[in-house]
Amino acid sequence: MDYLIPGLLGFFTGALIFGAIYPDLMPALTAVANYGAASLPDMLNLSTWLTVVVFVEMVVLLLYVLEKKKVARQDKLAE
Repeated sequence: MDYLIPGLLGFFTGALIFGAIYPDLMPALTAVANYGAASLPDMLNLSTWLTVVVFVEMVVLLLYVLEKKKVARQDKLAE
């Protein structure tokens, strides 16, 4: 039960900080990030399918590298 106290204190501290800066932060963020219904290919002026293919290749490459490095959870390695 003692392990819940630091987590709760962090939760409430983060909520207080967020509540304090929200009125100043959100108008600035919405002014900067107000692109409407823009997608990543629209913002980068690329073909939609080119963007999809590039992201698929990045995911496949990431999974390949993780497999080669044998990155796994420690509890799964014990089996």
